[in-house]
Parts: sequence; structure tokens; C-alpha cells
Amino acid sequence: MGAVEATTVALPVYEIVAEPLTEEAFKPFGQASIPGPVEENWEDDRHVGGIDLFRDDSRGELHIEVLKVEMLPELMKRTNRHWGFTQFFAFMRGKFAVIVADPEMSAEEYDPARTKVFIANAGSSVAIRRETWHIEPCGLEPASILAISQTDTMIQRTEAIEDLGEKAIIRYVIPESLL
Repeated sequence: MGAVEATTVALPVYEIVAEPLTEEAFKPFGQASIPGPVEENWEDDRHVGGIDLFRDDSRGELHIEVLKVEMLPELMKRTNRHWGFTQFFAFMRGKFAVIVADPEMSAEEYDPARTKVFIANAGSSVAIRRETWHIEPCGLEPASILAISQTDTMIQRTEAIEDLGEKAIIRYVIPESLL
């Protein structure tokens, strides 16, 4: 019986350099609002997790949830998009990475090189247009808080790529000037 030889598959490496969130740069992915510096008024977290419900019979139940977000991971491992639903994120406390990619790509032709990372400050917001590849915005500071819009039917109208980490090494590079 011979020795089993291990094979190594080299994955392509992508380093996505972040840029500041601006209305113009974000246009291909949706709409951004950057009002300028704001005072953060979240002394405590009593509203975190709260959900306000709205009813839209054509699209299902809509809610806005306020939550603490995960910190930016070292590597991008997945992405998703929503059919027929624009998703809104308002940045309440902290600093955030907004990760989006070209909505014209199919899942099969997803190209990590066409991924963008925008850095957003508290007080800013983005409406990620439907069919745009994205992940939930991530915090760059501990205890960052955002408000997110969801619908009860969104999961049924979501396409995800769960295995990006098995196809490529995708790293985020955040320049010191944006931290």
C-alpha cells in the first residue's frame, strides 16, 4: 500500500481596499445618505433588538430591527441578494463596513474583484437596491449599532452564495485614514 499524497489547491487571493462612503460612489448599488458628523445618542442599549412592525400587503410584513452588529470578519465567506426588496441600513453608533457587489453578476459568474467595501459613519444610511450582492454591514468598532429593514418574506426571495471562502481568499483592507 502506497503513501497517500496530499494535494494543495491554490485559491485566488483578492484584497478589496475600502473607500469612504459617498453618494456618488454608492450609486451603482443603491442610495446613500451622508449628513455629516452627528452626535451619537445611544448611551444605553435598551432599544437594541426592538422591532417595529408595518404591514404592506403586496410584500409582506416589514420590520425595522435595531441591533449590535458583528465585527468585520478577516475574510469574506458568503454573500447574498434579495429579489424584489430594497434593504435599508441606518448606522446608529460606531463605524461600519458596507460590502456590496455588482447586481448584474449571476451567482455562477460572481467575481470577487467586483466587490466594493465602503466605510460609513454613524448618522449615515444606505438603501441597497434589490438584486445587489451584499452582506449585512459589519462593525469596525465594538458595540456598533444599526437599524435594518427586513420583511417576513425576504428569506424566500433571497439568493445566497455560501461557499465563497472555498473558491477564493477574499480579504478586506481598511486604510488607517478610514478608521
